[in-house]
Amino acid sequence: MSLSGAMRTLEAGSRHNLNRGDMTQSGTLSPKKQSVLLALCTTNTMRDASRDTGIPVRTLYRWMKEDAFKRALQEQQSFALHQAFRVLVFLLPKAVRALEAVLENPQERGANTKRLTAETIISSSLRYLDFIELESRVSRLEEAIREKQ
Repeated sequence: MSLSGAMRTLEAGSRHNLNRGDMTQSGTLSPKKQSVLLALCTTNTMRDASRDTGIPVRTLYRWMKEDAFKRALQEQQSFALHQAFRVLVFLLPKAVRALEAVLENPQERGANTKRLTAETIISSSLRYLDFIELESRVSRLEEAIREKQ
């Protein structure tokens, strides 16, 4: 699978997750809100999401104040992050092989680009693992606090 294929899989997974209707524990969101969630996860700004969905920016900001929508957006962003990590995991062996190739032939044309790309993939993977560990620790702390209350 190529990187572009992996990215298509990532976007399709996001759409599938939205279309399953299990975005929030409190129920499903309207199709318009679901399309906005996907747009917010795949565009750079609220204005871009508004343009892509045809929903006014003012409406997007109003929806962002709704608890159910905020939770659904957080879940969708978390899902997208996990999917992106799956792409990184797929690319890790290739990144290691690229570093090995650079070590064997550092004067090869494009060696520096290969090295930088491989380092980015590896360091992004490590940062994500740190994030997952921190998220787990915070969840355990929150649970311990709830139990003491």
